[in-house]
Amino acid sequence: DFLVPSRAISRILLVAAMSSPSPASELEVPPHLQRATKVFSIFDIDVYMSHFMVILLVFATVSSSDWSASGIIFRIIVYGPLLFGTVLVHELGHALACRRQGGVCHHILLWPLGGLAYISHDAGPKADLWVAFAGPLTHVPMCLLWFFMLLISTGGNASLFPVTNSYLVIFFATATSINLALMIFNLLVPAHPLDGGRILVDILLWAKLPLRQTAIITVCVSVPLALVMCLHWTFMPFNVITIFVGLWIIFNDVTVITALRDGVIDCHPMFAHL
Repeated sequence: DFLVPSRAISRILLVAAMSSPSPASELEVPPHLQRATKVFSIFDIDVYMSHFMVILLVFATVSSSDWSASGIIFRIIVYGPLLFGTVLVHELGHALACRRQGGVCHHILLWPLGGLAYISHDAGPKADLWVAFAGPLTHVPMCLLWFFMLLISTGGNASLFPVTNSYLVIFFATATSINLALMIFNLLVPAHPLDGGRILVDILLWAKLPLRQTAIITVCVSVPLALVMCLHWTFMPFNVITIFVGLWIIFNDVTVITALRDGVIDCHPMFAHL
């Protein structure tokens, strides 16, 4: 998720390929939206889909030994509508929670590594803590819904790892697992710029820790976690998404380090609203 500091709109924001918002009449198409297409609007929020989504669907299609027509269609449904419908609800959780704090959501971008909600508020770390939690908490009702459907489809003999030829049962189990995994990952991995990293920042600032110290702690926690994700490639070479998430975390941590070095950490999107 990506938070745009509304009070720092006129100041330098140190995140490559992401631009701060300006009034619509003055705004050129941001770089991250030049490679995306608007698919629809919901709750007056424009939702864009990255053109690189095609890469994810192709990879998902070829990364299995099941080349039957039903198997290919199943993977397209899981990595298409299911996964990104789930991610969209997650990002809407952040967006609507931000609105409740008096902020705005400029747009949502769905891309191969998940979703980014471009939001702005000046409500402080306590309020932002609720905004950060709101995304992962959307997985609770979704997880319960899919698990209920799994129970019905199996006659009460539900398992998240079903041994069956029924694509319907496997779909419900996969949907339940996706929501459970995303909730745990986002809540328990305190790496910037994931939700867990934002929660860590909010807690530290709410506890009155100085901004610079908070940023240093954030980097010291995030980078080792990102390296573990990258090393995960050594043990599970086909889990490409994990290494890309790790690299993305490192890339974002470099922007924090750069802001610390240049003495403008209060301009960084992770910290400027706080």
